[in-house]
Amino acid sequence: MNFSKKNASLLLVLLCLLTTPAWSLISNNKFWIPVTLNGNYGTFLYFLEPQLRLIEPKTSEPNQTSNIFDQFLGAIAGGYEIYPEFQLWFGQTITTTAQDASRSSREEYRSWEQLMWNHTTAQNILINSRFRAEQRKSLNFPEWAFRLRERLIFNIPIKNNLSYELSDEVLYNLNSVPWIDAAAWDQNRFYIALVQRFSKHYAFALGYMNQYLFRDAPLAQANNVLYLNFRYNLPT
Repeated sequence: MNFSKKNASLLLVLLCLLTTPAWSLISNNKFWIPVTLNGNYGTFLYFLEPQLRLIEPKTSEPNQTSNIFDQFLGAIAGGYEIYPEFQLWFGQTITTTAQDASRSSREEYRSWEQLMWNHTTAQNILINSRFRAEQRKSLNFPEWAFRLRERLIFNIPIKNNLSYELSDEVLYNLNSVPWIDAAAWDQNRFYIALVQRFSKHYAFALGYMNQYLFRDAPLAQANNVLYLNFRYNLPT
């Protein structure tokens, strides 16, 4: 696929349109570093992802953290290829959040199920859709929270092993619990990145994410996230 300067300009315009303006909102600068490990035994799939999240410390503003550590997430999952383009997954995630970030800043356990669809177009553009249902439990509160997530990713080749990656994810809460500040609409995450693949096993992505948190004032946030993802497909 011939990726011209005109195409790059259109992507820049798209980024400007889809990212949420941060004025009059809380805005944090963050750095997310997930390490993604994937593998399979035939049609059986597995996945492991530790992820470190850092935040720029702020001590002079209300509802802000003074800690550079924001979160650590550890996820593990198993899946099955039910059709050539469809996968069904079951997984678990443990999260640890900085104690001064919010009321829910403790350990959280999540179990989840997801349906993934992968499709490659005639132009070699990879389209990935991930629909996930989460069951969330704070270790400090008795209530369970239930959330739906839909993420759509486009991987667009530029040349050789270099590609653009565009994605948007919407997170929606199905119920209200005391340890979560958000109502129904939880978050929107728009992301754009460059992906460099070194071999069929190794790749990394470097990009920008606009993370918008739907909250009542003054807790609404439009965060800027530098995103660095190391990816490794384990040999079968």
